Amino acid sequence: MPVEGAIEDGVSREKRITEMKLEKIEDQIGEFEKENDMTSEKFREDFEKGNLGDNKEFMKWDMLLDAKEELEAKKKELSRF
Repeated sequence: MPVEGAIEDGVSREKRITEMKLEKIEDQIGEFEKENDMTSEKFREDFEKGNLGDNKEFMKWDMLLDAKEELEAKKKELSRF
């Protein structure tokens, strides 16, 4: 297999993995939104202002939002190939 083909295969695989991870995280974020009757945007605003305290579940929600942003950036970068 030529080098270009191997690179394309690797990028394609990485795109699929990134998409799967993104879907899983989006599902988890959706559950937090549903359970708390709040959008992630409203949550992030209130959480960053310190209005929600240090609830362990809220910290997890915040980390999921960070992970989503990172995966979206990775997806955008991979789309350039």
